[in-house]
Parts: sequence; structure tokens; C-alpha cells
Amino acid sequence: MNTIKSNSDSTSFQGIDVAAIEKQLAAMWTKSEPKSPPGVKQTTAVTRACVLNLIIFSSSVDDHAATSALLDEVSNDHPGRFFVIIANRESVLPKLESKASVRCRKLESGRPEICGEQIILTVDGDAIETTASAIAPLLVSDVPVFLWWKDAPNYDQHLWEHLVSISDRVVVDSSSFARPLEDIRKLASYLALEESEVKLTDLNWSRLTSWRTLIAAFWDVPVYRAHLDKLQSVSIRYCPANGVRDRVTAKSLLLTGWLASRLGWQCQGSEISNELVALNFRAGDREITVTIEPSDYDPRCSGLVTSISMSTEGEQAGFDVFLSRKGNRLNTEVRIAGNVTAGRTLSYEPRNLGRRLSSELSFFSKDAIFEESLIMAARSLDPNFR
Repeated sequence: MNTIKSNSDSTSFQGIDVAAIEKQLAAMWTKSEPKSPPGVKQTTAVTRACVLNLIIFSSSVDDHAATSALLDEVSNDHPGRFFVIIANRESVLPKLESKASVRCRKLESGRPEICGEQIILTVDGDAIETTASAIAPLLVSDVPVFLWWKDAPNYDQHLWEHLVSISDRVVVDSSSFARPLEDIRKLASYLALEESEVKLTDLNWSRLTSWRTLIAAFWDVPVYRAHLDKLQSVSIRYCPANGVRDRVTAKSLLLTGWLASRLGWQCQGSEISNELVALNFRAGDREITVTIEPSDYDPRCSGLVTSISMSTEGEQAGFDVFLSRKGNRLNTEVRIAGNVTAGRTLSYEPRNLGRRLSSELSFFSKDAIFEESLIMAARSLDPNFR
């Protein structure tokens, strides 16, 4: 198994001195090269690699040790130049400091290490809005630029606007949204702007891949389709994140948006209370109600969708996907005229955040289905959404 190490040789600068940072990084690369004895051919201990620029925006209260461990994992697949912005908006005094280092992964014995670079920017107060102009000249040219915005975006901030403008793809994680109902609507509104050309994705969307695969598979069975065309109720249950029952998970909203957008349902209205979200749709002369509510809390499934049940009128037919009690399998079940048929089972081992982010860094284009699902989720909460 590959191991990762971060070079502890680093230098801090007051403000951003691009030339000084590049000079320090060059010195680190030189220092990394072994010194061969006289008459012996020079050997290479490290290979410098850069397949992307990755900018990470995080707040000062984040677990930065965890972020560093995450980047160790990401650099296995995507060595490059990483920028970590640690922002403290509560500070009264502006400050901008930088720290450069080399990040390496050690390969099998006898092979050179593969190394990239890391620049940590500690920014306080009003200096935060100038960070993008400090990063831009340090970007490695001719490779893509990814932005991972760890907080819920504030679309009125200049920093968000400027970092998005220099990025080829933007990654957010709606599982970190403090107000999912409001934040999902804001994210959809941003993507719906005519002038918005941002290529954006959500790590939460990738967490729903197995669910979407199993749900879509019901439509692959011809005998099921006549019943599926008569669906009138959908129940989605989720395990409340950290036991907080009055905050619906963004995953549930995205799953609803995906289902409604793929089936061409029209939004009719919503009813929202502390622990229950009821969304109303129409398909022709048929009305469909989607309810989203918490299940019992279990730390093994905190924040996860636990089941989706789709039923026809009078529950003559039903189609279910549910998470096993141990949280390690997804199962399907079909109920038609009282007969129950066990369906498919998929292993469900949630990826850690590092592997999930690494996977997203392999894509460069817009995800049209994600965008349509997100906008449908926003419309289901507010039929007047445009």
C-alpha cells in the first residue's frame, strides 16, 4: 500500500510574494534530489507531477488535520498543486499569510517518489476577499483548476465569484449545508442564472448513485411498468444527521428532484413542518405525493437515506429500496397484489471523503442530470421557482 508524507520543510510569508513562493518551492525540489558520490551517475529520488490545481476553501473552525489526511489520499490519484484557504471571517484585523511545502507519496522500493506541491493560505478579516487575486498567478498553467468549496456558498461574496471564475469545475457538498431547504434553493437559483456557465457538482449527488441505479432498474422490468405508471405516493425516510430530526437531509431532496425530473412530474406545492416535508406533483390527471421524514437515529447511518417506498393507489403495487440495519447493503422489494418478491441486493460501503473527492476530480464536464434534479428539487419546494 502506498504511503504519503508531507515535507516539513516550509516557509511562511507575510502576504503573498509569488516570486518568493516559487523560489522556495524550487529550493525544496532541489533539496529533495539525492547527492550521488563522485563518478556515480545521478539518480532521481522524486518525480515532480502536476495533473491539476486544486483550491480548497475552508473555515478556520474546520478540522485541518483531517483535510491534510484527505489530501494525502487525493494526491495518490491526482498529484498537483494544492491551495488550502483557511478563512477566519470573524477576525477584525486583516491578515494574509502563506506557507509552501512539497507533498509526496512513496512508491515501491527502488522507485522514485511522486510529488506535488501545497500552499496553505491563512486569511483573516477583509483580506479574505483578495485571496483569489493572490492565488491566480500561482496556478500551474495548462492543467485544469478545481475548486472545492467546503462551506455552503455565499453567492454575494467576491471571493466565491472570483474563485469560480478561475476554476474549470466546482465541487460542493450539500451534506454540510446548515439550512438544506434554503441552501438547496439558493444553489439551484445560482445554476439557473442564464449567465452562469459554472460546471458544478455536489458530493452528495455521488452518494446517491447506488440508490438511483436500483430505483431505475424497476423500469427495466416490462411487467412492472404498467404499475409504475400509476404511482401515487412516494415515501422517503432518512436517518437524521447527528440525531437532529428537524433538519431534512439534502440527499432526500436531491433524490426527489431526480425522480420527479426523470418521470416528467409537474410541481404543485409543498407542506413543510418540523419533521415532515410533503411535496405534491402531477403527471397528467394523476396526483403524486412525496413525503420526506426522519427514521430512528442510528450513528451507523447518520445523515443517510434509509428507504424509499413507491406505491400505487390503495397500495396495489409497491416498489421499495431500503438500507440494511447494519448500513452495509441496499435491498429492493416488489409488492404486487399481495405477492412480495425480493429483488436485487447491492453492497453499500460509503466511500470516505477523500476517495469521493478524488473521483470527482476525474470529470470535467457539466452534469446535466444533476443540474435538472437540483432545479426540480428547488421547484418542488417552491413551484414559483424560476
